[in-house]
Amino acid sequence: GVLNIDTTSPMQGMLSKLRKPVVYVPLALFGTGTAVMYFRFKDEVPYTGRSRLMFWDPVHDEKVGKDLYADMLRKAGTLPTNHPDVEFVAKVAKRITKHVDRKIKWEVAVLQSPEINACVLPGGKICVHQGIIRQFPSTEEFAVIMSHEIAHEVARHSMEKMSYSGLLSVISLFFISALSGAFGAAYISKLGLMAFMLPYSRSTETEADYIGLQLLAKACYDPRVAEKVWKKMEYVTSGKSHVPEYLSTHPAHQSRAANISKWMPEALLAYNNRDCPALRDACDSVSRWMD
Repeated sequence: GVLNIDTTSPMQGMLSKLRKPVVYVPLALFGTGTAVMYFRFKDEVPYTGRSRLMFWDPVHDEKVGKDLYADMLRKAGTLPTNHPDVEFVAKVAKRITKHVDRKIKWEVAVLQSPEINACVLPGGKICVHQGIIRQFPSTEEFAVIMSHEIAHEVARHSMEKMSYSGLLSVISLFFISALSGAFGAAYISKLGLMAFMLPYSRSTETEADYIGLQLLAKACYDPRVAEKVWKKMEYVTSGKSHVPEYLSTHPAHQSRAANISKWMPEALLAYNNRDCPALRDACDSVSRWMD
């Protein structure tokens, strides 16, 4: 008998599969569909001018946020509205949200949790864990945290992610259908996470840092405190396990502090344009944690 030896390399095999029409049809449909959706649902982020796809009108934000807010409050104990921590958060939030152009019905809840975390759900639902208040107790420190979270709502990042999640599901189906024979569905899913979702998440966090810094300055909070806060965040979370930045949904704290430093001249200009009080030479309220 004759022994046939296949001399085709694995890479050549994969490339030959990619040349088949079954690959081009989904990719062509994907490209056409993306172009149509881009022009139909194109939106622009306030402050940064970044173009994006947004499938949800602002009227939907309240409904989505209301359901998430109710669920969060059910799962965690909340402080009464007359508690000093709630009054503290509400006072800082009110001062910042006055400079948000979009009309939003803001609500505040403080969760009885030691977690160092805070968020603003769609529709202006502000949720703050007591743990982050304990770590950032001064008004100017906490204002940095609050302005960042409010910035997410200004940019409607939650609704943007909801828009992209549906789109990415469709994209995943196309690519898994087209390339699973060459690479495998699990590999394609991991590749999508590494190549798109994690960088995208980090980019929205960076965008919220930038917008938050502008809101901070407009509210006449010292924007210089922001860089110190992100350096302090590295310190107060040092006991927790950290993953490399490229595997994280958030930029490293050092990267955030470096960005804040880069944006500081613009923030100081915004501060001075508001006729805010003269800035102090030193930020004593933040330096205490290093003593």
